Amino acid sequence: MAKYTVCTVLDMVAGQYGRPFFAVSEGSALRGFADEVNQNTESMLYKHPSDFQLFMLGEFDDATAQFELISPPKLIVSGAAVVNRPE
Repeated sequence: MAKYTVCTVLDMVAGQYGRPFFAVSEGSALRGFADEVNQNTESMLYKHPSDFQLFMLGEFDDATAQFELISPPKLIVSGAAVVNRPE
């Protein structure tokens, strides 16, 4: 049994949040977001990192099927803050 972090990515240019996703923890969501920004050359996050922000929406408990949402969503990091590419 575990609680999963529920996250979403905001596209500031489009003015909309993406489909929510589950991560094992806030840290693992951050790592996945940073990988998209820095490694997936086909991704919009890679091409325009400053246009995106990662937010936490709350938690999902897989033992009870209950969501614990937070309002407002918590900003975890902006795409520009995690850019780390070799020159």
